[in-house]
Amino acid sequence: MFCNQAEGGHAQKVLLISLHALNFPVVRILWFLMGALWLGTVGCRSDPPPAPAPHHPYEGPGFFICNEGNFRWGNASLSFFSEDSMTIFNGIFKQANRRPLGDVAQSMAIMGGKGYVVVNNSGRIEVIDPLTARSEGTIGGLTSPRYLTAAGDGRAYVSDLYAQAVSVVSLDSNRVIDTIGYPDWTEEWVPTAAGIVGCGVKSGTVFLLDPATDRIVQWRRLRKEVAGMVLDRDDFLWVLCNGGFEEVLPALYRVELPTLTPVDSFVFPDRKSRPGHLAITPGADTLFFTYQGDLYRMPVAAASLPSTPYFSGGGRIIYHVVCHPRRPWLLLTDAIDYVQPGKLLILTRSPSHPAIIDSFTTGIIPGHITFVP
Repeated sequence: MFCNQAEGGHAQKVLLISLHALNFPVVRILWFLMGALWLGTVGCRSDPPPAPAPHHPYEGPGFFICNEGNFRWGNASLSFFSEDSMTIFNGIFKQANRRPLGDVAQSMAIMGGKGYVVVNNSGRIEVIDPLTARSEGTIGGLTSPRYLTAAGDGRAYVSDLYAQAVSVVSLDSNRVIDTIGYPDWTEEWVPTAAGIVGCGVKSGTVFLLDPATDRIVQWRRLRKEVAGMVLDRDDFLWVLCNGGFEEVLPALYRVELPTLTPVDSFVFPDRKSRPGHLAITPGADTLFFTYQGDLYRMPVAAASLPSTPYFSGGGRIIYHVVCHPRRPWLLLTDAIDYVQPGKLLILTRSPSHPAIIDSFTTGIIPGHITFVP
């Protein structure tokens, strides 16, 4: 309580004048004293109660899942998995914004406290508050965006399926400010000490971007159709090429940086079953990839490709694979039939005997997974 002295003093003066003029008996004086106390209370104010803490439904450890949805159906969606409660929340963008996310949610990145959801066939990036999934703007002017990575100085690079160029985006103004020509479909990014590595999918090339100049400073042709890239503990780049549509045998390459020179190659024996979904453990010492419908595990020090599956797909359509950065989990998404809602599978990431911990229903065609920093 903080008393207003000016108002309290005025009340006391009124009381003294009244007592002197009227010469009230003792009982009435007591009544006046009680009135003075009441007036003093009226002249005081109390601090307002503290505002309640804002409710952030997607705060805490967890990860987002981009559910691609069906091409041209406009049924892409965003899910959030809470690791604290082991609960999945589906359709969170539509729930927060009362409108659909768009057509094909390809990927998501979290940078500078904001979430950037790349909506491929809608040609835009939705900028959201990752704590609430509420939209804070959009980045347009894109042809068919795929993946986004930070480039420094408030900029980001956006790969593209059809643009024959990489877009340079200002994260301050949410605008495309430049383009870097590249004659191919560009896809995933791998930040390295030497620069940012990108890939040309169809041509089977990898290239090195210098973010200080926005120039491609090195490139190398490997084998048709790049299907994944990761960086290992020794700063070697691993590149998985699926060989195209049965054009050549698939291969896995270990590539030296910054020259992009292949130092090892592991060729698959089957041209028809395209490997994909390359992932690496948090310690960057073990690779995972899919082949012939199953999941395989390969230490980066191995001398040959693994001969037996690590985890049987069991008829599932394994659509995305990622190693959890903080827990001994392997996360798989199952597209099922590409029409109904898919599944998230959480597996133990043991050296030889993975087991399913739990599974959860997602949106349609669950793909790219983005972890809360």
